[in-house]
Amino acid sequence: MHEISIAQSICEVAEQAVFANGGGRVISVFLKIGELSGVDSEALDFVWDAAISETSLEGSRLEIEKVPASFSCGACGAELFGRVLNTPVCEKCGSLLRISGGREMEVSGLEIDQ
Repeated sequence: MHEISIAQSICEVAEQAVFANGGGRVISVFLKIGELSGVDSEALDFVWDAAISETSLEGSRLEIEKVPASFSCGACGAELFGRVLNTPVCEKCGSLLRISGGREMEVSGLEIDQ
């Protein structure tokens, strides 16, 4: 399970951001995880408390926003959201689609008690 190392990395990013902005206690870490990112958000949530144990984030919550997959067609401009496609072909014109969203994994915000 690589989610423990991901949780530890998120912790490091959050600690650096708190330090750079004058300190405080982190109440919540807000995270965006794309459907195509390869990260299991339930497993990440499960290991969160263990990963932040004995750090400055101990006791904080992980708030996960799941980002659906999205695809766009460079030929006709069509966009498809919310489903992973078996064949990445545009339903309107038959051109190949490109992934335009759903691969992200980013800390989108922190709730800090100063």
